[in-house]
Order: sequence, then C-alpha cells, then structure tokens
Amino acid sequence: MDHKLLRKEILTALRGSRSQMQLSLRMRYGFNQVYRWESGTTRFLWSDFVRVCRTLKIDLAEPLQRVLLYLDKPEDGAALVRHLVSGTNLGVTAKGIAVSRFKLRRWASGESEVPFDQILALLQTTDSLLGFLQEIVPLAKLPSVAGQAQLRQEIAQALLQYPFLGGVMILLETEAYTQLQSHKEGWMAARMGISLVEERESLARAEDLGLIRSSGGKYVRAQAILSSRNFPEIEQAMRAYWIQRGIAFDRMRANLPAVERGYFGFLITSLTAEQEAQMRDAIVELGNRITAIALQPSKGTAKMHILNLQMFSPTSGRK
Repeated sequence: MDHKLLRKEILTALRGSRSQMQLSLRMRYGFNQVYRWESGTTRFLWSDFVRVCRTLKIDLAEPLQRVLLYLDKPEDGAALVRHLVSGTNLGVTAKGIAVSRFKLRRWASGESEVPFDQILALLQTTDSLLGFLQEIVPLAKLPSVAGQAQLRQEIAQALLQYPFLGGVMILLETEAYTQLQSHKEGWMAARMGISLVEERESLARAEDLGLIRSSGGKYVRAQAILSSRNFPEIEQAMRAYWIQRGIAFDRMRANLPAVERGYFGFLITSLTAEQEAQMRDAIVELGNRITAIALQPSKGTAKMHILNLQMFSPTSGRK
C-alpha cells in the first residue's frame, strides 16, 4: 500500500470543501502549509495530523481507545508507537514498514518525531488501519483503501455465516494437510467437528473471495487477510462460537492424554480502576506477544489451537 498517497487522500477528505489555503489559515499558517503536506514537499508528522484534527474538531482520543485500546494522549506520538509495537519483535516490525530498527526505537523513545505515513504503516501491520480510518473519515473517500474495505466487509460476512472458517484456513497450513496427495473431502470436517456440507460451502466461499486457491489438487492460502475486526456484531458471533467449542472441549478433555488437554483457567478478583487499566494494558501486551509468536517461522508439526482471553466485570451496567 502506498502510504504517501493514502496520506494525501486522508488530508483531502478531512478538509472537505475547504481549500488548502483556507485550512492553512485556520491552523494559523501565513502560507499554504497544507499544500506542502499534500504534495509531499514537507514531511507530515503524527503531531501535524493531531493538529489538523484538533483544528477540524475531530476527537482522536475516542477512536484511538476504541480501535487500538490506546489510552494515552493522542499527541504523544512516542507513546502511540510504543503501544503499537508492544510485545512484537522490533526487527520484524521495522522490516515490515521498511525502516531500520534504530529509527523505530528513536520514534518510540521520543528522540525523533514519527511521520504520519509510518503510523499508517504500523496500523496496517496490526490490522487496525481500516478500523482507525473509518472512525475519522468515510472510507469511500479514500480510493487507496476503498476496494480493500469492501473486501474486508465481504470476508466479515463470510465469517458470520461460517464462524469456523478461520479454523479451516489454519488447517490448510498444517503439515498433516500439506502432506496429503490431494484434497480429501471430509478430512477438514472430521477435524473441525463440522458437517461435510459446511466444509464444502466454506471452502467454496473462501475461494470466491480469493482467500484460497487450488494448487496441485489441494487448497493453499492466497492471502493472509481474514479478519472480522471493526465489525462488532460479527466478532461477537465468532467469540460465541469458539466459546461454545471451548466449553465442549473442556467437558471431554479429561479423557485425553495430559499433553493434549490444553490449558483452561480463570481468576475472580476485585480491581480498582487503576488496576483494571493496568490489567487491560497487560492483556493487550500479552495478545501482541501471542500474535508475534504465532507469526514466527517454525519447524516441526503444527496443530491448530484456539486462544481465548476475557476480562470483564459482571456488575458493569448494574446499579
């Protein structure tokens, strides 16, 4: 994705019917600073983006908290970078956004200001880009992501219809499947606990969406995107599905060998507001670490696993 072009589209969409000079004057510049940002003549920093939003009375704190679970001040670019890279391998993240690890560390420490384009790149690595952008500007006004946004919506709808589709996609990458001479109908259904019809329909839908393709008589993943993020009702349906699968597994795991029983635990405690915030940050960091581990190249036999993290107060919303 061309993040420089996306930056220009975002600025153009945010200023709307205002001219570049009109917005520049509202921001107390005596020259056309917005033109320089949009044309790329002058670097557009995250702090500049915050100023643009503040001038246009756009609240950044709420979308940052809702989409990224970021609770610090929007203008603190260093804190935002630290939040986005928390629990990740800095070398891998730096390579993913095409910068040096040294530069990434300088942004995270506040030694240098982070450009807005690089925040966009970091958001993309965490699968949060579209969710964040749609909170501040209609995605239809951003040609660079409009097509991707439409595809994400179609994928999310497929996940609503087939909440187990993520598991089917994971099975395609296991050694057991790759060693099959050809795709064997019913093989996935037996391992996922779904019907043969559900296996056929979910694979057909995934192929229609370009998520998988047929190669050598078997299916392979064609792209990594498979997310319900930013579709709350779909995420809720998927959580409910996998929670029910977890309950079913918990009932029968005592009959399995110890190494195959998984891990099930819970903690009931009382937390102050400060402790709750600390716990939430710890869970986010743990989630990032788990994701980083899962994305690491590995050797040996891999099996599909389900990890489910929850923290809530059953008294919330009650007097």
